[in-house]
Parts: sequence; structure tokens; C-alpha cells
Amino acid sequence: PDENGVATVGTRDFTDFSVTADLVFSLHRSGGLVMRSKGHRRYYSLLFEGYERLAIVMRRDDEIRVIGQVAFQYRPDTRYNVTFAAKGNHLVATVDDMQLLSCFDEGEAYSSGGCGVVVNAGTVYVHSFAITRC
Repeated sequence: PDENGVATVGTRDFTDFSVTADLVFSLHRSGGLVMRSKGHRRYYSLLFEGYERLAIVMRRDDEIRVIGQVAFQYRPDTRYNVTFAAKGNHLVATVDDMQLLSCFDEGEAYSSGGCGVVVNAGTVYVHSFAITRC
């Protein structure tokens, strides 16, 4: 029920890679995938928000910066195949084989780190989690 529920795997040695998972959203404020995590309050995230938006966000402790966003209507209790990729400072979001968001972090906050899942005030179900080198 709280903010910033994060579960990660991997190490700070991970650099250019993608993480793919089948995600099902239930009641939630936002949730999605985490990339280049350096702790549970320092990472990039690909967030599905309020059934109406997809955003790539940089979090550093209490600082939260939206790097890119796009309107995206999604439905509760529906499975989505989601890929979040990072190569250099280029971050890309793909949902069901459609690239929906591509942006660059000009601040280049994180160049390496683990990956995982995040949920804010709610529930996200994760199926078939995979990590691939870019």
C-alpha cells in the first residue's frame, strides 16, 4: 500500500542491457520496471501510471525527474509484454512489440546497476522476467 515498493536483481556491473517481463496491473497508482538500480531509491523506472500514461523516470532518493512520457491507455488485469532497455544514456520502452517511448537522459544519472520491478501504492503481477545484454 506504500510508495516505492522495489524488488531488484543483478549487480552494479550491469551496464547496457534490457529487462523484459509480462506485467499485469491491478489496483495501483503506478508500477513497472526498474533499470540500473543502485539501491531501492536510486534508479531509472518505466512507469505505467493511472491507466493513462507511460513514463521513464529517474529517481535519486527523494528527487524524481520525468525524462520522457507518452499517453498510453492500458487496462487492469491484462497481461502486457514490456521491455525497458538502456544503452549509454538512451532509454527505450517497448510494450507488446511496439516501441512507445525513446529518450535520452542528458543528466546521465546512472550508467550501471541492477534491475527489477517497482509498484507505488498497489499491485503488479510479474510473469517471465528476463535480462538481455544490449
